[in-house]
Amino acid sequence: MVRPYELDDRERLVEFYSSLSAEVLKWSLPPYGKQRIESWLSNPGQHVILLAQHEGKIIGHLQIFGNPRPEWWG
Repeated sequence: MVRPYELDDRERLVEFYSSLSAEVLKWSLPPYGKQRIESWLSNPGQHVILLAQHEGKIIGHLQIFGNPRPEWWG
């Protein structure tokens, strides 16, 4: 199931990334470490954050960031 991120998912998402092996991490671009993950999740109202879940366990994470610098778009 894919569903929107909720504030009480924070610790479970940190645990999800902590459980990934070095082999898995080399093929992705996740936030590494609790501080960086929490930084990504610090302002959820400005991002689209979805979680994939299976049997109550987080198995995936998607985050779309808003454009922090409008001048980049000309």
